[in-house]
Amino acid sequence: MSSSKEKENINVREHVKDYYGKSLTTSGDLITNVCKLGVKPTKEIIETLKLIPDEVKNRFYGCGTPFIDNVKDLTVLDLGSGSGRDCYVMANLVGKNGHVIGVDMTDELLEIANNNIEKYENNLGWKPNLEFRKGYIEELNKIGINNNSIDLCISNCVINLTSNKKNVLTQIYNVLKLNGRFVFSDTYANRKLPDNVRNDPKLVGECLGGSMSVNEFEELAKDIGFKNIEKKNINDININDEFLNEKFNNNDIKFFSITYKLKK
Repeated sequence: MSSSKEKENINVREHVKDYYGKSLTTSGDLITNVCKLGVKPTKEIIETLKLIPDEVKNRFYGCGTPFIDNVKDLTVLDLGSGSGRDCYVMANLVGKNGHVIGVDMTDELLEIANNNIEKYENNLGWKPNLEFRKGYIEELNKIGINNNSIDLCISNCVINLTSNKKNVLTQIYNVLKLNGRFVFSDTYANRKLPDNVRNDPKLVGECLGGSMSVNEFEELAKDIGFKNIEKKNINDININDEFLNEKFNNNDIKFFSITYKLKK
């Protein structure tokens, strides 16, 4: 028999699948500015984005810019890769000898990611080593992501959508090689969230309900073993909903996006 915690994880998973696979058609459907956050990309990334098919970019949901320099020839894992935009970017940056793997659980987004690879190859003029796998980021070994096999792990506004964040971060730590890096953007709150926020289905889908506080996250990352926990940039999140703004203001809750860089 499933435990209550397992049932909770399954409920969150199914809700997130439906929200991103069916409820949202573009990033413009969101009620926050989450998908417009992040630092200005480098010139190389800007030029790469021009080559990525519009269908992939239109279904991109992210809250930052989780990219770093000097990634040539690396094996990169993108957790919660969605329509694949960040994977497409990384595939160009790592070059012909690199390898990019995207992992997602949402069929509709995986279909978009896979269906546009050939068009992207034609735009690049060469075949990138890019693939997408269906699975849960809490269970990376089950989809062939071996321990100590990844140079760089990235993620863009996905960790907050998981119920068991300790398990997710432990999985990431395990699959990274020694000195491997985890660079990811996610949403955070200035305080621990009350139950009426954490359990609101729409707020979970909007990447707010599952936000940890900064202290919660940093303590958890240290406990797992990550070193050199570095904030790359911070952005305020604006909520375009009068009722929610009143709800959060009454509870003195503020949300923001942070891009972190961690090392194993």
